[in-house]
Amino acid sequence: MKTWQFGSCLLISLILFGCAEERPWADRYRSTRMTVVVRANGVERFDKPVTITGDFPKFLRIVEVGEVDGRQEVVLDEYVPFQLDYQQQLTFIMKGTTAPDATRVYQIYFGELPRNDKNEPLVDEPQVKRIVTAQDEVMRQGQKSIVVSAESGVYYFHKQGAGFASLIDGDSKDWISYRPDGGSAGEFRGIPNIVHPEGGLHPGAETCESRMVANGPLVTKIKSSCLGGAWETGWEIYPTFAKMTILKAGHPYWFLYEGTPGGKLDVDGDYWVQSDGTKRPVSEDWNGRLEPPRWVYFGDAVAERVLFLAHHADDGKFDQFYQMEGNMTVFGFGRELPCCEKSLTETPAEFTIGFVESTDHSTIEKAIRSAYQNLIISKGAIETR
Repeated sequence: MKTWQFGSCLLISLILFGCAEERPWADRYRSTRMTVVVRANGVERFDKPVTITGDFPKFLRIVEVGEVDGRQEVVLDEYVPFQLDYQQQLTFIMKGTTAPDATRVYQIYFGELPRNDKNEPLVDEPQVKRIVTAQDEVMRQGQKSIVVSAESGVYYFHKQGAGFASLIDGDSKDWISYRPDGGSAGEFRGIPNIVHPEGGLHPGAETCESRMVANGPLVTKIKSSCLGGAWETGWEIYPTFAKMTILKAGHPYWFLYEGTPGGKLDVDGDYWVQSDGTKRPVSEDWNGRLEPPRWVYFGDAVAERVLFLAHHADDGKFDQFYQMEGNMTVFGFGRELPCCEKSLTETPAEFTIGFVESTDHSTIEKAIRSAYQNLIISKGAIETR
């Protein structure tokens, strides 16, 4: 897989917009563009989604440019796949592997293509391949759901519960396995299981309203409001991970993974690992403060993948893990003994979950950091040819 790393001279030339007329114009049909510079921010990146906000017209084309053999501003990718939501949020994929100290440069061209006397575009542009798809109003374990199919797995999101009831891996194993009854064998399970004791942001609950506000091709977005607007959240489901933002919280909360690694809890074989590499069997109870970076992952003895959970902030709060009745994990950011103390209060607060197709700690660490740590994104001025 190609690793991208551009020289500082290119970056400087792009930032100095006064010399814009000397730079090649990649799209001869559009007369307006903006340059976006993306820095990896010290983290190796793998097909990393990039999101920028602004006022964008409906018709766009994104081109990646770079330096090849000393020649600056060579077009590296003529059609970068993108998704535009509400003409305010633009998402594209930074393809391949990007080195930790690399900078990549994109040009966004604006405007509708010119047409001939038959009102046909003078040139056909390729359609973006759909790599995230969603279907609304699907029944799943007793509740209408949004089902999202991504490269890494399939997510089932209860609309009234505003939580994931199932997360299916590439081998059709469900790492959550919610059921509408059975306690720890069913109804207690879910992600993120935040609102307690009222119920909400938990599959099976009936206290929320959820709607899909964007449906691919690169990201599906879901907004939820619970208990009369006391809680508000948003999920963004990308090809290889899903990110949640808590926008409003009615009281202190936790973020839980209550589920079934590998499809069924194996008390003797399942395990979980902290960011420092400390590996623990699920048979061993634990409580304390996870040192930053605050992420963990869960694995199954026979699965060649893991499920990770990352809390973006270092809040200094306590955390907890135990297995319940041989049926499910109980892991919580912000969960304290004795039950049921909750210590998270921040809003907005961000959490990321996803599968990694490896059991090697170094590989998993790189994938997690790529998924949840921020890029550095700089937008240039609008240029007109």
